[in-house]
Amino acid sequence: MNLIHIDKLKPHPKNAEYYADLTGEKYEELKRSIEVHGIRDPLKILPDGTILAGHQRYRIARELCIEQVPVAIYDVSPEEAEYLLIADN
Repeated sequence: MNLIHIDKLKPHPKNAEYYADLTGEKYEELKRSIEVHGIRDPLKILPDGTILAGHQRYRIARELCIEQVPVAIYDVSPEEAEYLLIADN
């Protein structure tokens, strides 16, 4: 697992096509958990910083001004990247 500065990350352009942002109590629960325990499950990203899984954790980290987040880097084809985007969310 690596740590990366949050400014080097960007949401996958197709994420919004497949998923809506968390809202309400689910969002607040995740936010409270990250405030207390930090981000325990690394975001899955491509080498260029595109997020495959972890968009909600990324959004909350930005809101909480967390500068570095844990990541797992996947060097995969665009087709595999889209598969991971769907399968891991």
